[in-house]
Amino acid sequence: MNLVAKDTMASSLTWRTEVTPGDVEAVRRLVAGTARFTAAEIDIAAELVEDRLKRGDASDYAFLLADAGDRLAGYTCYGPIAGTDRRYDLYWIAVDQALQGAGLGSRLLERTEDAIRARGGTRIYIETSTLAAYIPTRAFYVTNGYLKAATLPDFYRAGDGKAIFVKTVGE
Repeated sequence: MNLVAKDTMASSLTWRTEVTPGDVEAVRRLVAGTARFTAAEIDIAAELVEDRLKRGDASDYAFLLADAGDRLAGYTCYGPIAGTDRRYDLYWIAVDQALQGAGLGSRLLERTEDAIRARGGTRIYIETSTLAAYIPTRAFYVTNGYLKAATLPDFYRAGDGKAIFVKTVGE
């Protein structure tokens, strides 16, 4: 089922849950435009959209997308964690760099939490880099009610660890 609704907080946004073929490049541009991700990470973001297009509901990846007119303003990609009881990963959350700081990220996160809760999910896990460039990202998660659960030093590469955040959204 595709959920499309006008956002009540900003009439210029349209929310949807189904990806389209054009979203492969739209996600690639959006993620690249944040200037935070490697070329390999940008490719992964696009590949997850391709997986959803190919496999539909059988895909492990669900999406929430916010469009501003004819461009992608922000999106999340999330899915259940295999082998767990109602635990979900938030794989991606990205907002167009020109729109960052205006609350769209928090609205994306809140709507994604609602979608996960509606699917029966009870906990959400998010991982991000420990590099200094990600200090605002980590603060964003804390501001939105996530607790830092663990840090894995040198996870991504030497000097770049993984910070893992968690939030309980139901039980």
